[in-house]
Amino acid sequence: MSDEQHPWREPRNLETVLAEVKPVLASLGIVESGAGCSEAEIAAAEGRSHRFPEDVRAFYRSVRPTELFAPGARKEFGFYTVGSKELTWKSMEGAEPAEDWVGAQGLFLGQSAFGDPFWWAEGHRTAPNGSIFLLDHEGNLSEDVMFAHFARSFAEFLAKLAYFKSLDSKPQDELFRGEYLELNPSAKR
Repeated sequence: MSDEQHPWREPRNLETVLAEVKPVLASLGIVESGAGCSEAEIAAAEGRSHRFPEDVRAFYRSVRPTELFAPGARKEFGFYTVGSKELTWKSMEGAEPAEDWVGAQGLFLGQSAFGDPFWWAEGHRTAPNGSIFLLDHEGNLSEDVMFAHFARSFAEFLAKLAYFKSLDSKPQDELFRGEYLELNPSAKR
C-alpha cells in the first residue's frame, strides 16, 4: 500500500498533526476546545504505572479529553481523561496470536462506545513500537482478527481519526479496508 494513497500517512510531525486534528476532535465532542492537561496532571497519571511515550505526553498537553459516557453526550469513541484509572500500561499477555504479544505492553488510551479499547503497543513481535491496536471483539472490521493493528504510529492514528471522523465504522471504505488488510495480513480479503 502506498503512503500516497492514504492522506493520514503524509509525513508530518506530531505538532502539525495535533494542530490539524484538535478542531476535528473538538467538533466530535472527543476533546474540549480549550487548553490541554498540565504537566502535573500528566505526571500523576504516569504515577499509576510508568512514563508515557513523548507523543502521548504531547497529546495530553495539547488536548483535554471529555468523558466518553458523559450524560447527554453520545460519542462513538473517546480518549481516557488524564485522571482515568484506565489510562495506564498493562501487560498484553492473553492477546492473540499469543506469540506476537509475548512480553508486550500496551498503554490503554481510550475505547469505543461499545467497550473496545485502543492502545499504544510496545514489544509486539511484528509491529513497531508505537503502533496502535484496537480490540475488535464484535468483528466490525473483520471476523478473524480480534486484536487489529489500526495504525503504524500515534500521529497516523490521530490523522486517521480526523480523516474518517470515526474509529471503526468505515470498513467498507476502500482506503480504510486497504490499509486494514495491509496491517492485518491474516484478515479475510
